[in-house]
Parts: sequence; C-alpha cells; structure tokens
Amino acid sequence: MVDSSFDGWVILNTDGASKYSGSAGCGGLIHGTDGEWLGRFSKNIGICNAFVAELWGILE
Repeated sequence: MVDSSFDGWVILNTDGASKYSGSAGCGGLIHGTDGEWLGRFSKNIGICNAFVAELWGILE
C-alpha cells in the first residue's frame, strides 16, 4: 500500500535483461496505489547488453 496522498496515481515497474549470448528482452507492469492491476507489457529486443535492455524497459 502507498501513502493516501498518492491516491489516483499509477505505479510503473520495469525491467530488462540480457543473456550472455546477447539475446535481450524487457517488460513492465502498471498498478494503482491500491494494488489493482492496470496493465503489462513485454518485448523481445534482440541483441544488446543488459544496460540497453534496462533502458528499453523504460522507453517502452
């Protein structure tokens, strides 16, 4: 739960990951301050390092 002063806000959690081979993906989820599920996304982003995969998670 989040402080009531944030009522009406949404929370976005993102992540990105890369395998040793360079294959990478990213994803995220959106939920409200009461924990209600609002949406999600995931994406295969091809070949890149973990830093770039994290940035793609934010960009998407």
